Amino acid sequence: MTKVTSDNKVKSSKLFNGETVNYSFCFFVVSMLFLVFKQLLKIAFSIPANISVAVSFAVCAAVLFIMNKKFVFNHSQRGSLVKQIIFYLINIAVDFGFFKVSEFVFKSVLDNNTALVYLVSAFAFCFFNYYFQRLIVFDCRNKAENNYRGRLFKAFYSNRFILLSAALSTVCIMFVFLVSKLFPFGNFTVMRMDLYHQYGPLFCELYDRLVNHQGFIYSWVSGGGSSFLGNYFNYLSSPFSLLILLFDRKEISFAITTLVALKGVLSSASFAIYLKHSQKGHSYVSAAFGVFYAFCGYFLAYYWNIM
Repeated sequence: MTKVTSDNKVKSSKLFNGETVNYSFCFFVVSMLFLVFKQLLKIAFSIPANISVAVSFAVCAAVLFIMNKKFVFNHSQRGSLVKQIIFYLINIAVDFGFFKVSEFVFKSVLDNNTALVYLVSAFAFCFFNYYFQRLIVFDCRNKAENNYRGRLFKAFYSNRFILLSAALSTVCIMFVFLVSKLFPFGNFTVMRMDLYHQYGPLFCELYDRLVNHQGFIYSWVSGGGSSFLGNYFNYLSSPFSLLILLFDRKEISFAITTLVALKGVLSSASFAIYLKHSQKGHSYVSAAFGVFYAFCGYFLAYYWNIM
């Protein structure tokens, strides 16, 4: 296994530097905020889906502007605040237009689900918005690769092969899902065996209890009645189970499919972390072995038993 090299000398490039890492982190945080806020409006306040999406989009766009101004382009931005806001509103208008076009193409024409529209739009926004905001909104003139002293970038650089392992696993899983027409690229799911007959109904009941603020002590749904608390600790008590709240109840099977993919990605990252600290391996080799671990025969044959 390749030895860990010293990370005291941090290197940056046009693709990976303090600015792009900070931007990616802010974009990811705001994307998660969008999903959480959208579901909160729908579930807690019973607001229609189109209104909750529009409100969440507006709120998150404002949050992202503040984060980019304070943490991403704070070193070299130019122009007045009024000018920045005007150009940012133009940026938002372009984003919203692209989202509606994507919704028409992927949902109305190609009959895909809404999740694919969000996925395609997120990737497009991430790349387009960075260059638009850097060059036009905040009018930055310095070279991005000169920004490499940030704490977040140093953390990224020292764990870059762990993140690479997770990224490669994500690409592999997305390729498999695309070929198999699984969610979000189709309406098929990974539900089979106990995942379909046992976990699915249990997750639906968990969703109902969380949304309706019901207790976890006893359930009259299973047979003639049984302890739901026992089923919760045995099958559902993973913190990843809260992922189902980012979906509607009728999309529980899509949520479970996402949960399986997420566990595969995190397995890859976890093994890369193990190699870094136990075997002093932090290189392309450790990243590759993380992917091998995530797609070992045990995971492929037994992924349906997600507990």
